Amino acid sequence: GYSHSRTKDGGYKQESRLGLAVWGEPKGLWESGQKQPPPVMELKGAVENMLCQFQISRFKWQAPEEGRRLPGFLHPGQCATLMVEGKPAGFIGTLHPAMQDEMKIRETVALGELSLEKLFAGQ
Repeated sequence: GYSHSRTKDGGYKQESRLGLAVWGEPKGLWESGQKQPPPVMELKGAVENMLCQFQISRFKWQAPEEGRRLPGFLHPGQCATLMVEGKPAGFIGTLHPAMQDEMKIRETVALGELSLEKLFAGQ
């Protein structure tokens, strides 16, 4: 997808972003009866694997800071900002329970969005 923001000269800047979503649990794959990790952890692992495939190693996950809010549709205790080379490049998190109830979603949902320009700025 794309995001538009206004530039200082009144024009628009278009930024490429990658949206991600994971929900539910794999059925029939694990018969051991062990509880599966929450979808947000599955999403975190998938993002980290992708970063490694693109040889992006200078990244870390950061809890939301005071004054820097993540989208309100995320669960405040289950979200993180992806920092690449010290700069925010995206986020992941679990859908807020109130939104899940409002939309009548029965499964836990994890969402994320990554800025492709910020991920590959140093490439």
